[in-house]
Amino acid sequence: MNEPAGIAVVERLFRSGRSLDDYAACFAEDAVYRFGNAPPIRGRAAIREAAAGFRQRVRGVRHAMQGMWESHNTVVCEMEMTYTRLDGGEVTVPCCDVFRVDGDTIQEMRVFVDATPVFAA
Repeated sequence: MNEPAGIAVVERLFRSGRSLDDYAACFAEDAVYRFGNAPPIRGRAAIREAAAGFRQRVRGVRHAMQGMWESHNTVVCEMEMTYTRLDGGEVTVPCCDVFRVDGDTIQEMRVFVDATPVFAA
C-alpha cells in the first residue's frame, strides 16, 4: 500500500539531511514557514536562508517520529526533537509540525516547539 502523497512530501523534507538545497526544494516558491512564535518566513529562498542561519546555531538535529497523520492537504507530525548544541550537549524537546501540502511541495509549515532549552546558557 502506498503512503499518502502529503506524507511522502514531508518524509522527503525530513530525509533532506544537511543539504540546504534539498531542504529548500521541498517548499513551494511562495511557501510560508513559522517556527514557534517567530514571525512567519515567506518564500523558498528566505526559508533556505533561515535554515542556514539556524544550522549555524546548533551542531545537529534528530527527529524521533511519534506519529504522522494526513487529512486532505494537511499533514501533522508529532515527534521528539534532539538538538546537539554547539557545546556538545544534547537537549530533547517535544514538537508538533503542521504542514499544508500542494502537489509535491510544502505550501506552509508551522513548527510548534519550545526551543528555549536548546539555547539556554
